[in-house]
Amino acid sequence: MKAAFFAVSIAAMSVSGFALADGVSGDWKISGDVVGNAIDAVCTFAGSGDKTTAACGPAGKAGAPAPAKVAGTDVTWDWDAGQAVLTFKGKLDSDKSMKGDIEVSGVTGSFTAAKQ
Repeated sequence: MKAAFFAVSIAAMSVSGFALADGVSGDWKISGDVVGNAIDAVCTFAGSGDKTTAACGPAGKAGAPAPAKVAGTDVTWDWDAGQAVLTFKGKLDSDKSMKGDIEVSGVTGSFTAAKQ
């Protein structure tokens, strides 16, 4: 009985993870900090699965789309902000909330994101 309940629980978690990942498309307000440097941007995600892209920039000025990786609730993408490339490694908390780490030039910071 315990094994059946465990299997159903794992299956439910897997399905909910995929549902969240499918909902990443749209505009996300990114707020973060890397060693005292504020990061405020909007990233627009489009597509799904291995065809997902992210176009980031200051509000209203999205840059060129770049590949993004969505695997379950994990979302990773790079943003070439001109002076540096920022690598975001996030995890969806819900279909409208994400948080994670930003890596740039060997330094790590953190970010939160809210779907608009």
